Amino acid sequence: MRRMGSRVFLLAVLWLAASAWSPAQIALSNSSGTETYKLQGEVVNSITGEGIPYVLVTVSSENKQALLTGTDGHFEFAGLRAGRVTVTASKPGFFEDGEQKISNTNKPGRIFVSDRSNGRYAMKGLGVSIEIGPDTVPVTFKLMPEGIITGHIEDSGGEPIERAFIRVEAIVISDGRKLWTQMAGITSREDGTFRIANLHPGRYYVSVHSLTRGRTLEDVNAANPVGYPLSVYYPAAPDRASAAPIDIAAGQRVEIQFALKLQPVFKVSGNVSGQSNVQSVNIRLLSSTGEDLGLPGRFYPADGRFEIQGVPAGNYRLEARGDNRGELPLHVSGTLNGVHVVLRPKTSIPVIIRNEATRAPEMKLENFGPHHGIPISLMAHRSDLEHDFTSTGLEQHSDDGPPALNVEPGKYAVDLSVLYGGVYVQSARYGDIDLLREELIVQPAAPRPIEVVLRDDGANLQIKIAGAERNATSSVVVVPEAAPNQLKVAHVGGDGEGGFVMGFINGLAPGDYKVFAFDSIETMEFRNPEVLKQYNAKAAQVSLTSGMTSNVSVELIHTSQ
Repeated sequence: MRRMGSRVFLLAVLWLAASAWSPAQIALSNSSGTETYKLQGEVVNSITGEGIPYVLVTVSSENKQALLTGTDGHFEFAGLRAGRVTVTASKPGFFEDGEQKISNTNKPGRIFVSDRSNGRYAMKGLGVSIEIGPDTVPVTFKLMPEGIITGHIEDSGGEPIERAFIRVEAIVISDGRKLWTQMAGITSREDGTFRIANLHPGRYYVSVHSLTRGRTLEDVNAANPVGYPLSVYYPAAPDRASAAPIDIAAGQRVEIQFALKLQPVFKVSGNVSGQSNVQSVNIRLLSSTGEDLGLPGRFYPADGRFEIQGVPAGNYRLEARGDNRGELPLHVSGTLNGVHVVLRPKTSIPVIIRNEATRAPEMKLENFGPHHGIPISLMAHRSDLEHDFTSTGLEQHSDDGPPALNVEPGKYAVDLSVLYGGVYVQSARYGDIDLLREELIVQPAAPRPIEVVLRDDGANLQIKIAGAERNATSSVVVVPEAAPNQLKVAHVGGDGEGGFVMGFINGLAPGDYKVFAFDSIETMEFRNPEVLKQYNAKAAQVSLTSGMTSNVSVELIHTSQ
């Protein structure tokens, strides 16, 4: 959020600077030419349709100019030479939310800013390309106003709580997976108030974390100390699962209140072993879902002891991290002594790759190795903790040994693909676990190897996408019915002549598939089978045979609708 704040500050500086100049003064350069043209337009609020005053509009080419819109949102550039220029419109408190593109209208030059975001992060200043000439018509920018959450935090007696940390979380989609991400964070003011801006339309969860309060002499000497809860979700929930979401519309302002009650708190203490460098061990108290609760722990390197003060009753996870890492569950109902955390290195799982070549000499196993590259991509994504988004790939430890997957104990979703055309993964097993269909479960005990079998008699698929737009990119998702977790994604582009585009995918395992074509999958949890299921009616079915090319036609699905 600090990065986003710096962008807003810089934009505000430019906006204020521009407001002190006339359009003629703002022109950065104005090369003379035999013929020049005007570019007129307006910037409007995408929700109300009203013009937005004092928006900074820039035209960039060999001649660069900038000006502010008038009180009605209109602007006009003069002295532009014929050719292609990039136009941007920006103002603090508004989003250029996603890629700017030419609107589907019959009026050339009319543009808008898409209301689709990349995940949920704002992308500012991308601009749109326009051809300047005698036929250029007025243009229109649509900017989306920000959402704002304001509020107040107080104790049970109505006294304001300052320096409490307020966190705003939301779901972001990354490569088809749902991730919980902190979208904003701020501390409360002296009067207990807070204000969080720059929010896109969407659903948010707000929590408050108050680790400090004014301590009296009575507090210091108390036999039974008290403190605030480590985490409270709006309106008064102990975790996100039981919290009430806050839905924000474009330009909406929502006000919320928190009231924190004091409760008994306890000390947790113990020792850490297994650390070679005893000077640095970080002690953290986590929620049961892996959320860092921000309560600092103290480590004593002389004898390996640690202690954490002010822990309310509840269930937690205790993490100690140094050269290695240790973790254990904690149930706190009173003072807890003698907790022992053992630091252990990551589990190193060797990956044995075997081939069943039928015709390709390059499939020989001796051609795979550190000097020729690992032939597969294996990514393990932590799936058992909401707040741990760790993704781990293969590493090559030695010239003569197999690659290895180095992970901590836990549960992982595994993505497997082959880096050579025409080759596919026939099987991948970790003991009794079929990694093409099941998640990888890693225990602290000595690991077994992951065994991967490759074949070179893959099938090919030629895809015809009906309803594709001109010069647009479509996303094709190919799901094997025998191993739906190992789906393939391809991005297909074309001129859309005749209302369709063609795509080609090779190296698929023989079998039955469902084929989907989407106009966009940026914000879709497409790796979740339940999400894809709602589009089954528009999916195409196809059976693939080894070494053969199959053809399939599929209708484009418009997710934006």
